[in-house]
Amino acid sequence: LQMPRGRLVWLSRFFPYIDAKFVDAEDRGVLPMDADLKEFLINEGLFADKKSLHAQAWYKYQIGIDGNSASDRIYSQLFMGSVVLIPEGPWKLTS
Repeated sequence: LQMPRGRLVWLSRFFPYIDAKFVDAEDRGVLPMDADLKEFLINEGLFADKKSLHAQAWYKYQIGIDGNSASDRIYSQLFMGSVVLIPEGPWKLTS
């Protein structure tokens, strides 16, 4: 819960208009989540099934958060007709 996505999901507990959850991504090559952590997230309502891009397109606002597959997701979000909010991330580019 210390990375940008984790913070957003945690904030969704306190702000009802933020619908942010963790989803199961093991089928896409992401390492499995610890069973106790997954159980905690499910019990707290912070874990959900993945929504299709079609279902996500019905939201008026999208949040482009840093994380796994962020570059692919932001590309899709920009063409959904929603306003995309992109917060400043913790990562800095240096040359």
